[in-house]
Amino acid sequence: MARVNEEVELTPGNVDKYRRHPNGRGWVSPAALVPASTFVSEMAYVEAGAEIGEESWIGPGSWIDRESRLGKRVFVGANVRIGERSKIGSGARIGSHAKLGDDVEVGALARIERDATIANGGSVAASNRAWATGAPATKPYGTMHRLRADSAA
Repeated sequence: MARVNEEVELTPGNVDKYRRHPNGRGWVSPAALVPASTFVSEMAYVEAGAEIGEESWIGPGSWIDRESRLGKRVFVGANVRIGERSKIGSGARIGSHAKLGDDVEVGALARIERDATIANGGSVAASNRAWATGAPATKPYGTMHRLRADSAA
């Protein structure tokens, strides 16, 4: 049976506790605000004071640091680090292995490519373009569509 709680000692005598999120089984601090509609992948961590909007997706191995704010429908790829007090606008997409420093601001619908690094205090402008399919997907995978028989030729 998997553990339900995790304790991490940051400094001698200073222990942070985490609990499993019901949607994805990732580790979430009891002092963080994460709605049930948000997916937090196993082995992702959400620190104390962080707030994540509805229908967001946090990938495996990602770390959302203290007092960070993520809007609704934000996609965070695998092994991403979002620094302390960072603010991510609704609908933003952050590629795998990206590193965002402390106090970074990312605008709504912005896209950060995989392996990107944003320095402390940096910013990424909001996008004024909608995605080709409308709002960003609320789940990592969309439904598959069959090709019509008359289109294959």
